Amino acid sequence: MVADHITTIRFELNTLSFYLPSIKLDVNSEVIIRNLVSYEAMIMSESDSLILTRYLELMKGLVDSAEDVKVLKGIIQSKSIKEDEVVKLFSGMNKSIRFTNTHELDDAIAEVNRFYNGLWMVSATKFFKKWRRTAWNFCKVFAALLFLLLMAIQAFCSVYQCPRLSLKSNSQAQHGLRVPSLRSYV
Repeated sequence: MVADHITTIRFELNTLSFYLPSIKLDVNSEVIIRNLVSYEAMIMSESDSLILTRYLELMKGLVDSAEDVKVLKGIIQSKSIKEDEVVKLFSGMNKSIRFTNTHELDDAIAEVNRFYNGLWMVSATKFFKKWRRTAWNFCKVFAALLFLLLMAIQAFCSVYQCPRLSLKSNSQAQHGLRVPSLRSYV
């Protein structure tokens, strides 16, 4: 949805609508945007909000691919440049080095993040990613410790001749079948 002004960016939870102002881009937009961001940072005091800078940071976060540009076609109007160039323009924007102090915009972003993180699929995916990584790390540590334990047993048995740790069963030993011991594999 299109907002009236850059200061009226909002997220409505009941309609799941994120209202953003439209931005018209052409071949000169990158230079103009960078100059406007620099000008905004220069003229604003520390207590003033850098609304354009924060808006561009938001757009940088929203636009990651040409598909995102197509989804935001009502917001991003770019007739003279291709979607890939729009992605390149926003991905080339740097984060502000100072605090942007934009409470309304930050509140809207926080509402979107709360809604997104509250979705059960997102919560489940985050849970499984976290625990899969933890379980995999546990398995790696367990395998390393098991390997070290087996190496210690092998070293001990090679020095002290441990006949009880062979893999022969009593019935196989009586019939004369040769079963390789643990030492023959290493």
